Amino acid sequence: MAFDPEHQPTSSAFAEVGKSSGEIRSEREPLIKDNHTPENYSVVAAIFPFLFPALGGLLYGYEIGATSCATISIQSPSLSGISWYNLSSLDVGLVTSGSLYGALVGSAVAFTIADVIGRRKELVLAALFFLVGALATTLAPIYSVLIIGRVTYGVGVGLGGYGIGSLTVNTLSGWRYMYATSVPLAVIMGIGMWWLPASPRWLLLRVIQGKGNVENQKEAAIKSLCRLRGSAYVDSAAGQVNEILAELSFVGEDKEATFGELFQGKCKKALIIGGGLVLFQQITGQPSVLYYAPSILQTAGFSAAGDATRVSILLGLLKLIMTGVAVVVIDRLGRRPLLLGGVGGMVVSLFLLGSYYIFFSAAPVVAVVALLLYVGCYQLSFGPIGWLMISEIFPLKLRGRGLSLAVLVNFGANALVTFAFSPLKELFGAGILFMGFGVICVLSLLFIYFIVPETKGLTLEEIEAKYARETIIITKTKHLGEMESMVMSNKQVIFRDYVTGFLSESDLLINSTTVNLKVPAGSMTALVKNLYLSCDPYMRNRMRKPDPSSPATALSFIPGKPISGFGVSKVMDSGHPDYKEGDLLWGAVGWEEYSVITPIPNLHFKIHHTDVPLSNYTGLLGMPGMTAYAGFYEICSPKKGETVFVSAASGAVGQLVGQFAKLMGCYVVGSAGSKEKVDLLKNNFGFDDAFNYKEESDLNAALKRCFPVGIDIYFENVGGEMLDAVILNMRPHGRIAACGMISQYNLQVPEAVYNLWLITYKRIRIQGFNTIDYLHKYSEFLEFVLPYLREEKITYVEDVADGLESAPAALVGLFHGKNVGKQLVVVSRDLD
Repeated sequence: MAFDPEHQPTSSAFAEVGKSSGEIRSEREPLIKDNHTPENYSVVAAIFPFLFPALGGLLYGYEIGATSCATISIQSPSLSGISWYNLSSLDVGLVTSGSLYGALVGSAVAFTIADVIGRRKELVLAALFFLVGALATTLAPIYSVLIIGRVTYGVGVGLGGYGIGSLTVNTLSGWRYMYATSVPLAVIMGIGMWWLPASPRWLLLRVIQGKGNVENQKEAAIKSLCRLRGSAYVDSAAGQVNEILAELSFVGEDKEATFGELFQGKCKKALIIGGGLVLFQQITGQPSVLYYAPSILQTAGFSAAGDATRVSILLGLLKLIMTGVAVVVIDRLGRRPLLLGGVGGMVVSLFLLGSYYIFFSAAPVVAVVALLLYVGCYQLSFGPIGWLMISEIFPLKLRGRGLSLAVLVNFGANALVTFAFSPLKELFGAGILFMGFGVICVLSLLFIYFIVPETKGLTLEEIEAKYARETIIITKTKHLGEMESMVMSNKQVIFRDYVTGFLSESDLLINSTTVNLKVPAGSMTALVKNLYLSCDPYMRNRMRKPDPSSPATALSFIPGKPISGFGVSKVMDSGHPDYKEGDLLWGAVGWEEYSVITPIPNLHFKIHHTDVPLSNYTGLLGMPGMTAYAGFYEICSPKKGETVFVSAASGAVGQLVGQFAKLMGCYVVGSAGSKEKVDLLKNNFGFDDAFNYKEESDLNAALKRCFPVGIDIYFENVGGEMLDAVILNMRPHGRIAACGMISQYNLQVPEAVYNLWLITYKRIRIQGFNTIDYLHKYSEFLEFVLPYLREEKITYVEDVADGLESAPAALVGLFHGKNVGKQLVVVSRDLD
């Protein structure tokens, strides 16, 4: 079994296959694991993809700091350098909030074009707006041009620095220098983003959505990956592209999301949480405190503009420090505790700031303490965590548009609060205004406590599952009969929880839910009826608890969700142009009666040859067959007359490797775990010899008996003691194809291999491999194997379990040697 989790398509590729099916409740309702194995890549190559987009955030952050200082400089009769310095509170509010109106426009544009032109071109466009807006603002001869520049700059913010302010606030026309500083940054950002390649994920997403040529886009994605991750990634780029394609396919990104979908089901709930967070983030006074901090400090006794802005520098440093604290503790404490604690501190600070203006105006230290407390608590809570949770809670398919809508709400509320602050301050006084913000902050605490969930320790897809209970409720209406005809019961094999030690049947349970018999209009998905399911040893590795340090757990199954693997299915309904109702296929499906999949090349294969048993496509003509073919011919490079040893030789892969070797004219020996299996190897599969490893007290001696001249090729399926003994008996320049190591899958501490030092002395080549890297050769494999099958020159033995209810026992039996031949489960023999 070489379809190992270390190199399978990403978890979403397999765990989402049954995504339209219902799911059971559990204490922790996760979806797919989106854990990706850490790759070796060039650090230098990673710097620029991070740096250039980050300049957009820097330009926005600098704009806030610059504006907070510029509002002082531009109103100074002596320092503004202009004749129109006598601005009203409304004028100042428009200067402050102008970029936010532009950001609203930019966010709306981003919502419609982001998935069409890609993030790279979107950020190039943002850099252009940053540049034009900065120049217009810097050189503005009159007030109206200044506002146009501010709005234009804001468009860049929507599409995509206190220090300078403190240095230039006392300089003649200092406000111009403040805004001019962003010009070179915008130029660098624009040039850098133009130089960077397009996102591989976006390129492949266009393929899934039918917007580009498959081969051209895959080639472009491979080149993009190599540029983004450096030369060390060249060899694995093609495999990663296939994995990304699989992931996009199964998370349901087969068609572009519509605006209306954001207001339905789980998306609606996510929108309430995300929109509520960004709304409260703004209407609790955050824009006012940041933009007007120098002005507030001036009224608190810091008479010199420079003194006030220098205190605002301290606020900026405090923001940086507290953000760092939040990053360090967020995964230890969780999102909700930091939100509740931080917002609680904001409540105290706002009431304290209001009290200063009303009761303690003679003690400016109260204002400073209140501002510091507000900023520190904000950066522990709403600042980083609000945006983090927004990026987490929206479903994968709608995450981009959900974020765009959240940004719209953010900038809309920000612009409103920023614009209204000065007039409201004149109307009610600063004390009443900050008290009002404090009351709103109390309301935000209630919102967080009752509405916002905890997402600590969950992957993006696990979080999505909290809102993914798409249960079909059939109501008693006049349309009841029509509704019933659209759904059907769907039995599933559910993964109960992560497994330690040997797998048992109790780790899997049978659950019944419902499935819609029609795929959504315009979808690229297909509803398939599963006929046969393949039981494979690699599935045990996917039952381990995810461990970032272990690539073998990168694609773990999700507790509370159906497990998945390979199967043979019939298409019941389809929106995919290459698959129509009635087609037969084999590929990745859920362990359930019906699955919804998005067929993609080299992961799903249409079955054209029906003169052979359909069940063969779970083994001989499916993934195990491709594993044997690729491992033996591609990895081992066999020659006539060589000696070949196959462990677990009676299994799905081993029985084929032995027969392929005999067809090559090799001497073949296999090991198995019972007399019945040994007889099968010698009498049915044509092995020259075989032995029962359970009856051998000395594996080294058994191998010497069978291979007096040594072993040229070892097809490894077992690992542990067997591998150790084989290395002792390998001939110089021998080859070992590491397909799997079933003896190690249930062990908490893997067995040691002591003879590895001999691979240097004997010049032995050991190579692990993954079937997915060779699936593009499937048609070549069929041309090779079908004639042998039809001429009965290849024999294939299957061990069949009837019914989905028998699936847990069948899978568990693999690890106790109960199967004889390829283990599979018949879900249905009914092709109707």
